[in-house]
Amino acid sequence: MKKLYLLIAMFLVVLFANGQKLPFQGKLIESGNPVNESKTLEFGLPDLGWTETHSNVQVTDGLYFVVLGSINPLPSTIFSGANERQLTLSVNGTA
Repeated sequence: MKKLYLLIAMFLVVLFANGQKLPFQGKLIESGNPVNESKTLEFGLPDLGWTETHSNVQVTDGLYFVVLGSINPLPSTIFSGANERQLTLSVNGTA
């Protein structure tokens, strides 16, 4: 029984330690073709004043994956008081 309580406590610590991160996957198409090179991606939540830049993100067949909040923690109020949020994206400085 002690092992179960310890496991639950460890799970809660991990959950709260990573609670301000959000996995995000997207697809980049340029001139009708999927991108196949590294890009710098800047994400933002304008209404919350949050931004985060991911440099050298590998894009393969147009697909990329980042963890939002891994560089600059997401605001604790990200889902409070709103049904949706606007996420902005700039690729190599182009919105």
